[in-house]
Amino acid sequence: MNAIWLRPSGTQGWHLARTIALSLTVFFCGMAQSNAQGTQGRLFRADAPIDATAAKWAIHAVKGLDAQGLVSIEGMMLKVRTEAGVTETELLNALNANERHYVAVNSNSRSLDSTPDSYPRRIDTGDPAGDDSRYDEAKRAWISSNPDAYQLLQTGAMVLLHLQRIRERMIQRYAALILVSVAWSMGSGALGQCTDNNTAIAGGAITPTCPGTTNVPCVQGGQYALVNVTNGYQYTFATCGASFDTQITLFNNGGGASLGYNDDSGTCGLFSLQSYVTWTAGFTGQLRVLVDQYNCASNTTCAPLTITCAVPPPPVTNGNPCSNLAQPLVLSCGGGTFSNVGAGNSGTAPAPTCGNYVGGSQDVWFSFVAGPYGTVNLTSTAGTLTDGAFAVYSAPSCSGPFTQVACDDDSGPGLMPQLNLAGLTPGQTYFIRYWGYGTATGTFNLCVQGVATVPPGGCVYMLNMYDSFGDGWGSSSVGVSINGGPITYYTVSGSSNFVAIPATPGTVIVLTYNNSGLFQGENSYSLTLGAGSVFNSGTPPAAGNAYAGTLTCNPPPSPPEDCVGSITICNGQSFNNNTTNTGNVADLNLTSAGCLLNTERQGTWYNFTISASGQIGFTLNPANPADDYDFAIWGPFPPGSTPGSICPPLSAPLRCSYAAPSGATGLNFAAADLSEDAFGDKWVRYLDVVVGQVYLLYISNWSQSGLAFSLSWDLQGGASLDCTVLGVELLGPNATDHPSVVHVDWTALGESENHSFVVERATVDGVFLAIGEQQGYPSQQAIQHRFVDASPLNGLNRYRLRVQDAAGGHGYSSEVAVIHGLGFVEASLVPNPAGDQAWLSFPANLEGAGRVEFYDPDGRLRFQESIVIQEGQNQVALSLAALSDGPYAVRLWLPEGRAANLRLMVLR
Repeated sequence: MNAIWLRPSGTQGWHLARTIALSLTVFFCGMAQSNAQGTQGRLFRADAPIDATAAKWAIHAVKGLDAQGLVSIEGMMLKVRTEAGVTETELLNALNANERHYVAVNSNSRSLDSTPDSYPRRIDTGDPAGDDSRYDEAKRAWISSNPDAYQLLQTGAMVLLHLQRIRERMIQRYAALILVSVAWSMGSGALGQCTDNNTAIAGGAITPTCPGTTNVPCVQGGQYALVNVTNGYQYTFATCGASFDTQITLFNNGGGASLGYNDDSGTCGLFSLQSYVTWTAGFTGQLRVLVDQYNCASNTTCAPLTITCAVPPPPVTNGNPCSNLAQPLVLSCGGGTFSNVGAGNSGTAPAPTCGNYVGGSQDVWFSFVAGPYGTVNLTSTAGTLTDGAFAVYSAPSCSGPFTQVACDDDSGPGLMPQLNLAGLTPGQTYFIRYWGYGTATGTFNLCVQGVATVPPGGCVYMLNMYDSFGDGWGSSSVGVSINGGPITYYTVSGSSNFVAIPATPGTVIVLTYNNSGLFQGENSYSLTLGAGSVFNSGTPPAAGNAYAGTLTCNPPPSPPEDCVGSITICNGQSFNNNTTNTGNVADLNLTSAGCLLNTERQGTWYNFTISASGQIGFTLNPANPADDYDFAIWGPFPPGSTPGSICPPLSAPLRCSYAAPSGATGLNFAAADLSEDAFGDKWVRYLDVVVGQVYLLYISNWSQSGLAFSLSWDLQGGASLDCTVLGVELLGPNATDHPSVVHVDWTALGESENHSFVVERATVDGVFLAIGEQQGYPSQQAIQHRFVDASPLNGLNRYRLRVQDAAGGHGYSSEVAVIHGLGFVEASLVPNPAGDQAWLSFPANLEGAGRVEFYDPDGRLRFQESIVIQEGQNQVALSLAALSDGPYAVRLWLPEGRAANLRLMVLR
């Protein structure tokens, strides 16, 4: 992949600052090549801010060229990573469509300055021998025509450290210059780039240590080292420490065509002109390893040759589900090394939905037992296999039938897979199917990280750290202090990092965040217990002390930012909600995200069930009209489906909007399209629904503002949404404040003797704890319930109901918030519901200044207004224009210190 920084055109002042520092590097980047497995990355400076709409259109343009592409935006920079086959010209043409205007800081896809496009590069057409032959011919022609430039290439390898120092100084001076990262290696093949006419080095044949590394201190250009090799063993030959532009060619000492070749490999380092070949021996005997100076020339300069030998992987024994290799849950990833070489295709159905699984794919199988928390992190890193994929299945036995739980291809480091799953059934065996993308084979590392057992009297929390772009946090880190002890710092080098933190009840933990690295909008972290979130940083994380709390070892519920914690939407409900993070679990991937090119971005999950057939639409209205919200809907799922059985969604959504304009969006009865990209009008077609069907809805705040939205339904043709939780239809809950208590009221229909209602209240840390319980009634009539909270918190109180059945199942109601304060005041708001204005009536004992505050259901202060209060009865007109539709908790502060707490529904 290429990572490219682009900037809006029309800006000046950058060229002079970078000319001197980059003049020596201009040609080196041309050597960065990519084969089918390799990746390539660059970061380019942008000179002007990129607004949200332009950035989203840019993302759309990039994804149109490469669905696997990654894009990140921060201030003045647009970072793009695409497959190697996508040229910079193609990117610019796509980005400049629709009246967008961008130019690259680098003028072509290989250099950091104005290097002519004439410098050659290897183009991967699927014909390795032909590709390398054409590249070699082009390079020879270029050197012949550009001798001065090639001389600079020759000397460039000796000034890399100087370039590094120049770059560091320029970064300090200009905030962000250009970083170039290259990962490239060309595989072996019958290429024959240099002829077998070299002379042998002194000392005779070399027998490499295997497994191990053998160093040959001196091979001059035009010489070869004779190496004893063993059939089936894997060897790498590298001249990374050489001071001249090297080539390596492999020949059988007995004669014949070349067996492997490499010219310039980024594997040797930044801007490298050195060579690196990986080769698996097809015979036992002697191999000639030729070293030449480009172009197949001789010299008297020593090049160090490094030979690494690896024994062949053992025969595959886990080629089908019933011969799987059981993997223990581990707290710290070391993982084991495995191979799919020679595995064949197990043919087990169903086939995975990602990773280009084909008839020639060679899959191997693993299993694990879900721990008591029902969560697991699966991570794979590359060995000789650099593009892997895996799928997780549930099944009653190794004979099936198998149900895919999740599938991933490229979410881990490089092109390797990664999944973090929640909502698994504790004690149940799950199966992992692993293969190389398409038909690729090789060795790989697999780690199954999770909590297998809970320490007696304690628990294990997890610190989860993510980088959405996958290139690490740089100098940023999270510090963890336990019970006032020293701070231990953790960071991310690729896509993620997970740290287990054992604890006992009463453990005091402090989290602090160092935000010194670039691109904070890519970083996030959370502290979890099981699938529940104790703390989530949001994106970007705030600097400094972020969280201090006492660990209880009581698992919090899954947050609604994760699919398994999705909020049940009730019939005709209109509500406010907002989030600042993406939860603990990556629920969406490129297969299931549909039009949501950024997958999850400050989003909340919902589920709803159809209680009467018809058509449904909805309007999603941001509290801030400038905010850009997106959404997707999956389904229909079978009647009775729960978040635990349908999360995460595996297929593309039924409806999806990724439109760039801000403002209201949703399903309506005028739109004809089912999905829209960044250029859409924000409206897609309504849903035809049938009684009993279950749907998932994900609402994403692309603007990442952390501000709320309201959702209102348009139900036609008799359609209605089901409000039942475990067979109980709920109306409520509602919470009302009284002088010393809070009343929590709800009405239930369809109870049975197996149901009970647990009232939960959130702590100041946001963790819901049970504060009371009421038994259900064996009646099909509507039953009214009231719970009196005799010890409410002073201030905001958030409540919900946990509906339980005798078998241990449970479900949650929606949340309700109320403010409880000292000095209760009888007050009223009319009308209620209100439109753009409401009248507040109340008595006061003193004249003076007062204040009215409006809080959304999540307890966030959304609006406040100062008022003038007279002694005696007051009636004050309140403007509600700044509030979006939905419910609010209202607090009135009087001059004498008393307060009134009310509820208001804004409905226009």
